[in-house]
Amino acid sequence: MKTTTATIRQRIIADAILTMFVKGEINTQSDVDAVMNKIQKNLNMSVEQAGEFFRNAIGTNN
Repeated sequence: MKTTTATIRQRIIADAILTMFVKGEINTQSDVDAVMNKIQKNLNMSVEQAGEFFRNAIGTNN
């Protein structure tokens, strides 16, 4: 399996989001909005894609 730079970047960001979530650093809607904006900007995703990425990162998108 070949891992690309984009895949590595996504994994690092997902791990950071999960860590922030577990530590309780993402509590409010404004916290979620800030994280969503960073996902959209850093990974060049739409709002829908960023939302799915966020839910996957914290493990709620089953």
